[in-house]
Amino acid sequence: SESRYQELFQQVPVGIMEEDYSPIKRFIDSMSFKDSSEIWEYCTHHPHEFLNAILECQTLNVNPAAIHAYGANSEEEFMNDHKDFENWMSYDWVAFYLHEIEALFDNNLPFHREFQDTAVDGQEITIRNVTFFNKGYENNWSRVTSIIENVTDRKMMEAQLHQSQKMETLGQLTESLAHDVNNILAIISGQAEKLNSKDDENRQVIKEILEAVSAGSGLVKQLLSFSSKQQPESLVLDISDITENLIAMLDKTLPESITMETTIKPDLWLIETEPARLENIVLNLVLNSRDAMPGGGKIIIGLSNETISKSFVNHGRQIKTGDYVVISVIDTGVGMTSGQMRNALDPLHSTKSQQYSSGLGLSSVFQFASQNQGQVAIFSAPGSGTEVRLFIPKSSHDAGVLFEHYSEYLPQGKGETILLVEDERILARLIATMLDDLGYSILIARDGLEALDILSKTFSISLILTNMQLPGGLSGIEISKTAQSLHPDIKIQFMSGYTGDINLDRAEIEKCGPLLNKPCRKAELAQRVSRILHG
Repeated sequence: SESRYQELFQQVPVGIMEEDYSPIKRFIDSMSFKDSSEIWEYCTHHPHEFLNAILECQTLNVNPAAIHAYGANSEEEFMNDHKDFENWMSYDWVAFYLHEIEALFDNNLPFHREFQDTAVDGQEITIRNVTFFNKGYENNWSRVTSIIENVTDRKMMEAQLHQSQKMETLGQLTESLAHDVNNILAIISGQAEKLNSKDDENRQVIKEILEAVSAGSGLVKQLLSFSSKQQPESLVLDISDITENLIAMLDKTLPESITMETTIKPDLWLIETEPARLENIVLNLVLNSRDAMPGGGKIIIGLSNETISKSFVNHGRQIKTGDYVVISVIDTGVGMTSGQMRNALDPLHSTKSQQYSSGLGLSSVFQFASQNQGQVAIFSAPGSGTEVRLFIPKSSHDAGVLFEHYSEYLPQGKGETILLVEDERILARLIATMLDDLGYSILIARDGLEALDILSKTFSISLILTNMQLPGGLSGIEISKTAQSLHPDIKIQFMSGYTGDINLDRAEIEKCGPLLNKPCRKAELAQRVSRILHG
């Protein structure tokens, strides 16, 4: 019965809306269309007649689940929101409705689709819709039923899963290269330092080589962190401490056609992140803005505290409630379409031409935000520039030491014996030469088994300097544990540019011994070894 139907209609947990499409049916009948292709051709050339028929349609009934799908609190609020239909209806909607009308005309039902819509609070939502005739209304279309489901959260989770799968693929590619690339960079760095030129021109060349090595090492680290293959080394810090020099440097390196302004709010909250990666992220944002303004323009960098009291969604990404330090980069460039903004954080998608395509761009910004429990919001329109806002959660801890600085001081050894465990022969020889120059006696092992053999025969070893990843099945950690069981007083120093499949974060590794990142400068190596042996 109708009363039972209405009872079920109101109680069912699935959104249902009934509409009277008879004005559209009368329009179609009046034109005597033979098939749906004629409807398409006529309506696309005479859209105003079709739109007028749509505007005459009425919503007959809507259940609580459908009301909830649009974020309304009552049927009245839902209907008031949909009364504004006439104001936002445009020719852009002709194709949207024609797909549905085609299915109704051909009786190719139920008709399924997903589309972007707007909730009553203005938020963008994704609706999954199924349309069909109520029985007995096929001829006049006076009762067309739509099943409505808000799948915004589900689509967001699917997008995040898809993104994580891409990151895993990228991570596997990066993982296979990281160890070898860092070894090569370490060799280049070490050989450059050995040159020790007193000629000003050559000294500048050496400096630039070392800077390039540092940039290369930073890129490897960024790729590993980006693909979640290496844990970020987070520190509690005041963001203004590390951005001041960076902004000054950026201002000098931008072309004259681009001006840069900063708006830094006072009393910024502390955040917890990796300083070097944060610098790289700000650099990426500024370079993106530069590339979006080939004819020149303005970049505005902002730092501020912001409390989000109500979560919101920006292009499928949820900005949760909480206290954040926000880095914003605004440019007056070409801007982006809504489609470009949805794809902007995809590492395999670029909005740039080949001429300007460089770096990891916004995808690295998104990954950085995710690894720091933050988020990214993008606001843009074609011809109106772009604003990217990076939300980093406020830290609950006190400020720590920002950077571990190394001077050029080279503390000397006292003849102590160091067992160097390194499988790359050129690098092993280079590190051994450095340590020999510093006054240490060096023994070299190429893998874990050779290291353990030396340890079983030699009792004068003061320090093991070992790579984390080694051939032969034994890692640096396993060597250290065996060594300390044989010689409890022996010191351990790990070195690696990538810890690979050891599945331990930096804190866990350093329970066994400190970790020195490769490539490293001679002074850094000298000071680290001296600190362990001499205090």
